[in-house]
Order: sequence, then C-alpha cells, then structure tokens
Amino acid sequence: MKENKEGRDMKNYLPVFPDKKKSVVLYDRITQHIEEAQKIRGEMDVGQERATWIVDGDYKDLPVMLVYMTDVHYGSIGVDYQILNRHFNIVENTPNTYLVMGGDTIDNFAIKHAHAGIMGDAVPPQVQAQAFMEKLLDFDRKSKLGAICYGNHEDWVDIAGLDYYQTFMNDISAPIFTKGGMLHALVQNQEYRIGITHKFWGVSKLNITNAPKRALEFGFPEAEIMLVGDDHQSSAEIFDRGGKRMLVVDGGTYKTMDGTGKKWGLGHAGRSGYAILLWPNQHKFEVFADIESGKQIMDSLIVLK
Repeated sequence: MKENKEGRDMKNYLPVFPDKKKSVVLYDRITQHIEEAQKIRGEMDVGQERATWIVDGDYKDLPVMLVYMTDVHYGSIGVDYQILNRHFNIVENTPNTYLVMGGDTIDNFAIKHAHAGIMGDAVPPQVQAQAFMEKLLDFDRKSKLGAICYGNHEDWVDIAGLDYYQTFMNDISAPIFTKGGMLHALVQNQEYRIGITHKFWGVSKLNITNAPKRALEFGFPEAEIMLVGDDHQSSAEIFDRGGKRMLVVDGGTYKTMDGTGKKWGLGHAGRSGYAILLWPNQHKFEVFADIESGKQIMDSLIVLK
C-alpha cells in the first residue's frame, strides 16, 4: 500500500479542503472574450476617423464660411464670453456659415491633472458639459455644425471611467473625431480635404504653424487644409507644396483672460475664431484671422446677388 512520507494511507486519505475551488484560465476562451469586448466597444464608439459632409448652403453659387473654434474652455472664468457669444451669433445668423469645433470645448479641470485649475471653474464639469452640449445641439439641429474634434480636457472625464463623447455627444448628428480625423467637405462640385486634430507634435512659439504643418505632413498627408489647437497660439498660413495650395491653422483659444500663460512665461494666448471661405465652382479657399472680416465678405457677396 502506498504511503506518504508521514506514513499516511493515501488511498483512504481525505483532504482537509475537499471542495477547494481551482482557478481555470483558458487562453482561447479569454481571447474570445477580449475580441467580443473589442466588438462591443467599437459598436458603442461615436467617434470616427473619416467623414463626408455635404455643405448645402442657402446660396448655392456663393462660398461657404467655416468658422473654426477651438479651445473654448467653457466654464472657466478665464474665457472671454462676450467674444464667444458674438462669434456664435455670427455663425447662427449669417447664411452659408458653419461651425467646426476643435476640442477643449469645456474646461473640465480634474484634480488628478491640475490641482489649481479647478479653482478657475465657475461650475462643475457636468454642468459645463450639459450647458455646452445644449448650445452645440442647437447648431446641429439648424444644420450649422460641420464636425467636432476631441480635446484633452474632454478626455479627463475618463478618470471616472466615462466616455465624454458617448455620454454627452451621442445625440449630435455631425461627425465626432475622437482621435482626430479627415473631413471631406463637398461644396457643390468641389471637394475640400480638411484634417482636424486637437494636438500634434512640433509646437513652437517661434514658428506657430509648425505643428499643423507637421500634422499635414506626417498625420494627414491627403489633407489640403489642416486645423489644430491645444497650445492656445493662433496663426494661419497659406503656402504651396508640390504645386498644390495648402492652408494650416493653429486656432488659438477663447480662454484669453487666464493669467497662467503670463505667470509661467508662456506669453499671451492667441484668440480663436478663424473663418475659412470655400468656393463652390472653383477650387479656392481663403482664411481670415478675424471672423468679423469673413462675415463682411459674406455679407457683401450676398448683397451683390
């Protein structure tokens, strides 16, 4: 009879824990579970990386004006709300004029990322998000919203395990670029290829358009117009590359009353609200650093009709 080293009869031996649970982890089963989770996440995601936008203006043979607004930081006491509302009113009340959002729509400071930043928010993040979504939904219902791009301040919601875009933007009909994206804007018989991303490497205080140029070169090579934000600098440049006309924009911010940049030697923030005119019957675009200047052009063209 087999005995263990203590001399016990192993055949008749009962373990002390006869119903001890064993861990079962099978590679194939776990991998199948992960792949199903990937599929569910993909189906839930409101974000996309490419989108087509048929821009159907009130005046078909006149240019359309895209107003690029980035880094609004709604909810912060450092935002110039008079300028923000004036720009909103121009978009809403000017024919052939549309809004493209470039990220950091709300301030949404989180303690994990910036302890002092939350002291500059007048209302909690949830209130910021709900109020600003009400405004964007109004533009969306009036077919005045062309696209929304992600921002790092929106992404801070993931600290609580939430997806900002799924939670607050699910009812928006315009495309949402949660990782940046290509917007193919169809203006009558012209197609304009617009790359949009909130952040890109190559930020420079001396050469402000360096980051959007690098985005155009390395991230969105098929684009002819490149829009970026995040660094609160503002500049635009039209140039030729390989015989093709290009436009790059670093969109500035509406948080121009925030003293952080001056305090830490980063200089003044550049104001947002660039206006880009796209022509319908010839492939032509122009950019205005001041939305009011773009509005003057649009108004004069409409009067001449």
